[in-house]
Amino acid sequence: FCIMANGVSCVICCHNSAERLPKTLAHLAAQQIDKDLLWEVIVVDNASTDNTAQIALETWTKYSSTTIRIVKELKLGLTYARNRGFAEAKYNVISFIDDDNWVAPNWVKLVNQIMSEHPEIGACGGINTPVTDVELHPKWFEMMQKSYAVGPQAKSSGDITLEYGLLYGAGLTIRKSAWDALVNQGFKCSSVDRKGKSLLSSGDSEICLALALSGWRIWYDSRLKLFHYLPTHRLYWDYVRRLQRAA
Repeated sequence: FCIMANGVSCVICCHNSAERLPKTLAHLAAQQIDKDLLWEVIVVDNASTDNTAQIALETWTKYSSTTIRIVKELKLGLTYARNRGFAEAKYNVISFIDDDNWVAPNWVKLVNQIMSEHPEIGACGGINTPVTDVELHPKWFEMMQKSYAVGPQAKSSGDITLEYGLLYGAGLTIRKSAWDALVNQGFKCSSVDRKGKSLLSSGDSEICLALALSGWRIWYDSRLKLFHYLPTHRLYWDYVRRLQRAA
């Protein structure tokens, strides 16, 4: 029996993320955090063939003195990278931030507050705003925005377990003790989720459903904000079709 330490572990799962990481880490380093709040950053280098690990370390040390750890997961696949993040995290609140997510300055403080005030929550998420290099004019974007993990995730903040019960993987915060309980009961994700250039997904949905079935609550809070960078090549209809087929 292990008692989890109170604090926040921010986990960034990366595969060939050298170009995307600097802005992501710069936003994370700008956190406004109370002195007594313990937190760490874990970069999971998932079978990268570029200099992801080096860029992560160089960028972070330039901006922050907070602990950062670079860990390797040689088995390619987002699920394997997430599992390594769960295993490495020191604290009971684990916030998964994608390599193209730019979190608000109060992100770490707020996820800690939400999870502390509501011990029944197994997972929580917020509102993700798209950022692009071109104007978002496609008529279909608003209709398809959930496929990009952007936009509001519910009509209002609070318990969404019965209303919807699923959260975006981008900015997904999970209680480690809840996850450990699932694993101890024999739970394993059946999806490897994103894998290299493959657009397979649904690992985040699987985790949320498993937590809900185990009695944990799924929570949405519109105060939790991040910007999700979408490169231009992802804004074409061909990409959306591939995304939908892989879901």
